[in-house]
Amino acid sequence: MAFDKTQAPAPGSIIDVEITDIGFGGDGVGRLDGMAVFVPYTLPGETVRARVFERKRRFLKAWPKEILTPSPDRIQARCGHYQLCAGCAYQHIPYVREREIKADQVRQLLQRIGHLEGIPISCAPLPDALGLEDGYHYRNRVTVHRLRRQCGFFKHDNHQVLTIEECPISAPGLQELILDEARHPEGLPRVDLRIDSAGQPVSQAQAWFQVDCHGHTYRVPLESFFQTHFAAAAQMIDLLEGWMSDLSKRNLLIDGYGGVGLFSVALGQLFSKTILVELDRNAVEAAQLNMRTNRPESAFSTHAAPLETTLSSLLRSHDTNATSVILDPPRVGLQPQVIDILLARTPQNVFYISCDPSKLARDLARLNTRYLVKSVQLVDMFPRTAHIESIAFLELKA
Repeated sequence: MAFDKTQAPAPGSIIDVEITDIGFGGDGVGRLDGMAVFVPYTLPGETVRARVFERKRRFLKAWPKEILTPSPDRIQARCGHYQLCAGCAYQHIPYVREREIKADQVRQLLQRIGHLEGIPISCAPLPDALGLEDGYHYRNRVTVHRLRRQCGFFKHDNHQVLTIEECPISAPGLQELILDEARHPEGLPRVDLRIDSAGQPVSQAQAWFQVDCHGHTYRVPLESFFQTHFAAAAQMIDLLEGWMSDLSKRNLLIDGYGGVGLFSVALGQLFSKTILVELDRNAVEAAQLNMRTNRPESAFSTHAAPLETTLSSLLRSHDTNATSVILDPPRVGLQPQVIDILLARTPQNVFYISCDPSKLARDLARLNTRYLVKSVQLVDMFPRTAHIESIAFLELKA
């Protein structure tokens, strides 16, 4: 499409662009006269006609209007709201290919932001026996919104709400709750919907609900965090257990940002002692109950406090050569003080769980001064979306 090459296309312009990659966030990436162009819902190898909706100094964002040359990998999206709802990014891609794309995105971010090369990275599928091999029917929690008599999920502009008639990434029990809520356009502007591991609705009137995961039973306060994908949470435990079982010294496990004790309960038996640190006091009380229920014989203690205020004293009072630390921070990543403490006190092993690989790469760049990043494994906690969960295994350098 012809335009003045001294001036990048303005919003509203129609352009043709060849997609060569998929960036973190799910957008296809192409180039137009040296300028990067981001187009969602596309695939490498495709030529697309798109409408520019945002122009910056170094890149354009455009919305696909027509796939001129489709990729042989392209498939039909499962959801009728796909591309209107902002939730999913990869329903037009086979699930096997999606996992490959996500692993490559993490690899690129570790190289570009973390300056880390040659780290083994993969994204393992969930067992086929679970019936989740296509990346659907897994979510156990969503938030629905009401605005101008529409009830459902936000569109891409984050200002308009799309009334939802289906949500195939949600588990069946949760999808029923979503559709029931959408039938009532009047009500609260925001509603959190959850199901337990048996697929039963969690009432907003409940103080807590029960989750069975990896052979253990957890009591979870209504407002406390638990993983969005029960089967992927169990897979995370399997992965960590495999790494930890091979450690030569296992005296102390510090479970940072430990929540209701998912990892303390499942992995604490590998260590002589486990200490959980969590800011949410309701979650800490639940963790204490969960450990008593599942492993009453365990040497277990908790601290209801920010990790950056407690980690240094915990490491100072224990043998760091036989100490491992699990870190599962929120999306913003680790507090700089936490990294400072790890570099100063040097526990033998660190297991860093991240839901934002760009923040993981940023933090690993600092930790790499004292730690060897042995492996980064993806656990697909959020199939069909652009979100990525990963676990890094770090070992103190000799």
